[in-house]
Amino acid sequence: MKQLQHLLLLSIVCLVLSSCSFMGNICLGSYSPSIVDDQQRMLQAGDSFFYRNRNLSLTNRNASLSFRGFHGIETLYRLDCDQSGYVTITISSSVDTTHFKLVLVDTVRQEVVTLIQGSGYANRTVNLKAGRYYIKSVGYDVEGSVSINLSVPLAVNVSAQASR
Repeated sequence: MKQLQHLLLLSIVCLVLSSCSFMGNICLGSYSPSIVDDQQRMLQAGDSFFYRNRNLSLTNRNASLSFRGFHGIETLYRLDCDQSGYVTITISSSVDTTHFKLVLVDTVRQEVVTLIQGSGYANRTVNLKAGRYYIKSVGYDVEGSVSINLSVPLAVNVSAQASR
């Protein structure tokens, strides 16, 4: 009888542990590695993302982000341009996979420009036409850190979008 109780208890513990593991990953079903190349999804309004852990420091000109288990697409900045102007975006990225990128989304022309993919350093100067742009992070199962610095003219209004 005692062996049967131990077997039953062991079965219940295994069931609980496996269901907790399943529930912890249930929200990841809509994400796959192909998200990093899905420009149509990047062009869509609204975000869909999940972090296992995230630390974020965000102002209208600088961002510092460290994270584990990032999946999805998150908008970090919105840039509204009244007239054409040059914007310099400096990025330092240290991540554990190439399934991560920062992109610049041009909503008027429906274009996506990759600013950086994977780990590295980028200093990009982009001529923005009048319109609205977004800087988004895109990833699948990523761990690492990213820092961003924006140098913008007065004609460009920058607003931080990421939730803290």
